[in-house]
Formats: sequence, structure tokens, C-alpha cells
Amino acid sequence: MLVSAMLLCQLGAAVVAPGLRVDVVLEGVRMTPPVEATAMKEVTRIWTAYGVDVRAVHRDEPVREGAVRLEVTVVRQPASAADSDVLGSIRFVEGVPQPAIRMFPDRIAALADAAAPMRMGDALFAPVFRNYTLGRVFGRALAHEIGHFLLRSRTHSHTGLMRAHPPFVELAAFEWHSFALTASEVSRLASFVPSLCD
Repeated sequence: MLVSAMLLCQLGAAVVAPGLRVDVVLEGVRMTPPVEATAMKEVTRIWTAYGVDVRAVHRDEPVREGAVRLEVTVVRQPASAADSDVLGSIRFVEGVPQPAIRMFPDRIAALADAAAPMRMGDALFAPVFRNYTLGRVFGRALAHEIGHFLLRSRTHSHTGLMRAHPPFVELAAFEWHSFALTASEVSRLASFVPSLCD
């Protein structure tokens, strides 16, 4: 599994034209600095494998040359009860993803708290690690939503980053290679790079 994931990451970096930039503007509910830093580190690590440079920027900063700007609004809970089990969402209009993502940290925290008594054989849920766990889960969920935007698709996969509901133990784990794109997703991303850069 680890070997195939590493090969997939190498394939992605080779196939997708380097230089695709995504500027993420975080708004709404403020996260603690450790959670935000861990989240963005995770997003960057996942997407760097495919030549995508994701960076958090302030609203007042100019967009980097050639960058796609994504507004990420952090809100406590989804507005709709139908979305109560999601960690984030992106809106599509007539099949086109909008450059606006909503993330739900209270849902992430609730999952972390529910998992804490399980111990899961490691120290991931000890209080000292809680902020880093929340950041890691937030980052992987945000990377997933960015995937919907970059892949121009609502579709979910059975494996990898674009799964609809990965197990929380994987979302929180130190090991991150299970959050990769599939080969078909890598090809799809490559096909959209020119239009995304325009």
C-alpha cells in the first residue's frame, strides 16, 4: 500500500504541470495557531505531490501571479441538517465548482472527542496532541474539498483523498499516504491545469 501510494505521488508530480498555485483565504471562526498551521501543512503536503502549490494568504494580500484564489469560510456547524455528517463542503453551480469552501470545525472536534475513549493503540488523542489531531483532520478534509474544485467534479472515489467518508482513525493518523489521488484523478487534474491557470 505504501509503495503504491508513493509511486502514485511520483506519477502525479510528473504528470501534472508544476506551477499551479492555489491561494487559500481563511475566514470566519478563528482557529488556534497550532490547528491552523497543522491544517495548512497537511494541505500543502498532500497537494505538493501533484505540483500544486497551496498557500494560506490574508484577504488583503494580492493574488500570486497565476494563482487560483479559494475563499475558505470556517463556520461552527453546517446550516443544513442533511450535511450534519460532513466536515466541509463546496458549492457547485450548473456542474461548476465555485471558489468558495465551507469547513465545519465543531464536527471535526466532535469526531475527535468521540474517538478519544477508543485510544486506538496510540497517543493521538491525548490532550497534548488534540490540537495537532484537529489540524490534521481539518487539513485532510480541506484538501478533499480543494480536490473537488481542482478536479471540477462532485464525484467521490473508493480510495484515497477523494473518498466521501474515510475512517476517522485514518484522518487523524500520522501516516498520510492513504490521502492520494487515484491514477484517473491524476489524469483528470492534468487535463484541467491549463484552464485553471488562466
